[in-house]
Amino acid sequence: MTTKELKKGDLVEIFIDDTVYYGRLEFITLRYTLLRKLDMTRVIIPNKLMTRVPVMTLSAEENVRLKTTFRITHLSELKTLFQSIKQKINSLESITQKEFTLLTLD
Repeated sequence: MTTKELKKGDLVEIFIDDTVYYGRLEFITLRYTLLRKLDMTRVIIPNKLMTRVPVMTLSAEENVRLKTTFRITHLSELKTLFQSIKQKINSLESITQKEFTLLTLD
């Protein structure tokens, strides 16, 4: 966690109740902050709330880990699925070193 000032363009993780919002700060006004999530949807967060919830700034991090869960029905689909996921991740503007994108299974 950080106490640094947030600015437009920062990649952040915001923890509100039981929900974690991950995305880029697109707009900051006196009343609210606009977050653009990875799926390109927008979330408007009142600044009154932003001052009371944990916000992790990821922009300065060298590596960022994104963890997700999904279900596959056949192992034969695994290679195609990994290729699709890697392509989608690397299509994001925030991914600057695409050659280091790594997918793993736990």
